[in-house]
Amino acid sequence: MAESDSWSESSEEENLPSLASLLRPSPCLGGPSCPRVPSPDPEAAEVVEMVSSEGEEMGGGDEWTEEPNVLVLLGLEEFLSMAHSYKQALVDLQLSTQVQISMFESSEELGEYATMFTKAVAEAPYKRERENTGFSFYLEKGCFGGVKVDPSGKGLLKVWKRQIQQFNRVSSEMAEAIVSAYPSPQLLIQAYERCSSDQERENMLANIPVHRGEGVTATSRRIGPELSRRIYLQMTSHDPDLCLDFTG
Repeated sequence: MAESDSWSESSEEENLPSLASLLRPSPCLGGPSCPRVPSPDPEAAEVVEMVSSEGEEMGGGDEWTEEPNVLVLLGLEEFLSMAHSYKQALVDLQLSTQVQISMFESSEELGEYATMFTKAVAEAPYKRERENTGFSFYLEKGCFGGVKVDPSGKGLLKVWKRQIQQFNRVSSEMAEAIVSAYPSPQLLIQAYERCSSDQERENMLANIPVHRGEGVTATSRRIGPELSRRIYLQMTSHDPDLCLDFTG
């Protein structure tokens, strides 16, 4: 029984981690030249020295077994002091270098932030170019915003309407009347091709009615020959310097 007890005690001692392995610092990634952070507890440093010297006496020499983690025991006051110093260092860093510090709880959050930051940096020049309209006053988004067109073609009618509204003195109701008669630029070109003369083409849109308002306040007028001629020239002319803002 004595031999059995001694054998079990020796087996348990072999399976237990040594005090040196618990207190030994993890290897520095910077290599031999990387400075070690001194232990805040001088007694812990003395214990490490003692265990190291005992290892040499037992024939262990300077051969240390690398451990992935190190357990450091600190008192409450020391821990609070370190936490306060850590937060103060972050604040000083942000104030002195004007950098933003973000803390993440997982590698997934870090990856999402890196993706978002990279996208923002890549799109910044294009956003500045888009916002540089050349005007000295602020334009609302609806004045220069584009129209979304999906693969099915939804939105093209609105693009065509806005194209007509680019003419001077053309209201939304006037553009809507022309778009209702000719829902696409191609249909308008085909209608011009069916005309027998240039005068007929210039006046083709003149008699399209334009309705405004509803009920007793409703009014009606025509597109008129002046706008009809401007649209005809814009759709058929090959002169890039042609002025379309005229009357007559």
